[in-house]
Amino acid sequence: MAENGKRPLPPSLTSEELREIQKAERKQRSSTIRRLLWEVFRLRVVARRADQLMRSLTANQASLEFNSQYIVVDCLREELEELPFLKEDEARRDRLV
Repeated sequence: MAENGKRPLPPSLTSEELREIQKAERKQRSSTIRRLLWEVFRLRVVARRADQLMRSLTANQASLEFNSQYIVVDCLREELEELPFLKEDEARRDRLV
């Protein structure tokens, strides 16, 4: 257990791991797993949008330094940086530039 008494979360799934789950679901046809995959997709859309917002806010970070919103922005940035699919998106963007 972690220091705060809570169990640590397992690592987030990568895009490749989700594709493997999707392939397995197609073979077994589970409506529950299909719905969970769609939910993950929707959450990724929200996380991607939050990532875009964070990038635009941190570009103007000087204006946030003395604002209480900076604490929330900083926490959100840390949480977003832990998501493998956003790292994959960033690598994809870097390849396009």
